[in-house]
Amino acid sequence: MSNNPTDFEKLEPGKPRAEATFHAMNAASSEKDPSDLSIADIYHALLSRLWVIVICFLTIMLLAIGYINVATPLYESTTTVQVETREAHLYSSSTDQQDQDLRGAEILNTIVQNLERQSLYERVISRPDIGQDKQFLPEPVEEGQHLTLQQEAMMLSRYIKVTLRKNTRLIDVTVLHPVPAMAQKISAAIVDEYLKETSSEQVGTSEQAGSFLLQQLDGVKASLQKAEDSLQLYQDATLLRDRIRDQDKVIDDLRQRYRDKHPKMIQAQNLRTDLLHDFDQAIKTIRDKSPAELSYWSQGDAQSATLPDEERILNELKMVEARQNVLMRDKDTQTALFENITRQMRDASVSKEAAPTEVLLDDPAELPLGPARPKKFLILIIAAAVGLIVGANVALAVHFMDTSLRTVDEAERILELPVLCVTPDLGNKDYVEVKKSKRIVSSASKEGFSSIEILRDPGSLASESIRNLRATLALVGKEDQRKTVLFTSALPSEGKTFTVCNYAVALAQQGLKTLLIDADLRRPAVHERFQLPNNKPGLVEHVVNDLELTEVVQLDLVPNLDILLSGGRCPNPAEFLASEGFADVIKLAVKKYDRVVVDSAPVNSVSDTLLIVPYIQSVCLVLQAGKSPRRAVMRAIYTLKMASAKPAGVVMNRMPRRKGLGQEGYYYYYDAADKYGDAYKKGK
Repeated sequence: MSNNPTDFEKLEPGKPRAEATFHAMNAASSEKDPSDLSIADIYHALLSRLWVIVICFLTIMLLAIGYINVATPLYESTTTVQVETREAHLYSSSTDQQDQDLRGAEILNTIVQNLERQSLYERVISRPDIGQDKQFLPEPVEEGQHLTLQQEAMMLSRYIKVTLRKNTRLIDVTVLHPVPAMAQKISAAIVDEYLKETSSEQVGTSEQAGSFLLQQLDGVKASLQKAEDSLQLYQDATLLRDRIRDQDKVIDDLRQRYRDKHPKMIQAQNLRTDLLHDFDQAIKTIRDKSPAELSYWSQGDAQSATLPDEERILNELKMVEARQNVLMRDKDTQTALFENITRQMRDASVSKEAAPTEVLLDDPAELPLGPARPKKFLILIIAAAVGLIVGANVALAVHFMDTSLRTVDEAERILELPVLCVTPDLGNKDYVEVKKSKRIVSSASKEGFSSIEILRDPGSLASESIRNLRATLALVGKEDQRKTVLFTSALPSEGKTFTVCNYAVALAQQGLKTLLIDADLRRPAVHERFQLPNNKPGLVEHVVNDLELTEVVQLDLVPNLDILLSGGRCPNPAEFLASEGFADVIKLAVKKYDRVVVDSAPVNSVSDTLLIVPYIQSVCLVLQAGKSPRRAVMRAIYTLKMASAKPAGVVMNRMPRRKGLGQEGYYYYYDAADKYGDAYKKGK
């Protein structure tokens, strides 16, 4: 038995030995149990819990069928409208008529939203052909309950769907209703009311446009007249400004030939002075005639008041030119506005006679021949898919919550111990059917050993598994190091006694003188397997009363097999097993027998096994496949290692036998043994 330190025995600094070791065990468990699953793992998980999937599937399918049966059938009627590509725009400010492009997504979506307005549905309900019909509401109303117009429109809106067809200018107005004729009538009425509303709005808009344009035209006329009057005031000043500029050019030419005292120069200067005086008088006349121009010229009076007369007049020349340019631009602008408004008034007059329409009826509503909802086939398909998905998820959830060790690979990966053998579930339906088909009648049944599988049916898979266990343990250590074998488990009822009894018989069948000791003093069960009374002296009497071994051993129940039962009741099993008397029993048995097999109590339940293992050479841990919690098993292994008794391996008991895709990866023991045994029998 190896005493080398393992990963479980490495201590963490600052922690007690037991706490650190248990923490390391939990960490190893989490590392060896990855959450990701392979396809084979998922398949096995779903197959093993197929009943969960079936229950979820049937439940959801029954709910779907119940809904189909109780749901009110609804009939569907659709009216299709088409949005025109362009609509004339009345308020254009350019010289050419502008068009509003209605192909944009925003305009189309706006029309869809208008068709979904509750106020539109209120007008539909107010129509005599609909509102006075008692069947127009798609839902029944309790007797004595009175709904307002808004409540009725809200109820109706839940059964109306307006849809814009993708990549088209077609809009579908669909109505669902229990009455086919009413579905057709409401769908047509919605479109009809919307077209009426749109038409009246466009006519009203044309009339408002004409009145508005007329007001604008009067204002533009007044502004244009004002600009022309102002330009007329500046006519004399403009002529004098031009003459002064011409006279300046004449003086410049004379200055090149004559001096300033020359008569021609004096005459030219006097003429210029007279022109400046006349210009100054013309500016005063403008100020006197126009208050608007007076405010303009008053802005420059403060600056020109300190200037000499000639410089002041020259400054006024510049101001006249700037003011004239402003008045000309104003006149041109007002003229353009006048012409544009005149054209718009003419367009408004035409649109009043024939207002453009942006929505046209494309396909009127038809009377539905059959109900559109509920869609029974689609509901059943969706229910089936949802049932399978929910069932699979629930099955996987149950699989993840299952902390047991289910397969050989999983046990070896997590426990880091070899699986010595795998015994099938003898109560499994498939296994029982195989037994019945073989019509097993053995001498073991006649001798009273029907609970010992290797005697009852030597050719069964369970018997072959026990022989595999015998062969595997025979390879552990040298001959003198594998004479004593102890079988224990983490928890009660995991098949420990079944394994130890069949293993002892297998050793005896091999010709080895074997002693089977029932050391589970609290719940002994070996006598039940061999159908022996437990009222005779046994292990307890041998030690306490100092009886001879031959006096308490059941001799040759099976050739080469002696059995030492637990005997009478032991008040203190732990103290008894820790005594030197029990150690002497093991030493004496090793001398007289080739093999000594011990059945001990569960490790996690009591401390009895930990008191025995110092005298044992090989320890085997038995667990029940698919039932034993992995943490309990790991705790048992940890406890045994703390007692310096590393298990030689584990025995997976009661493994369910399954068939199907990928099962050979986990259950190849059974399939291979079955096929090999059948081939041998046929050949023989």
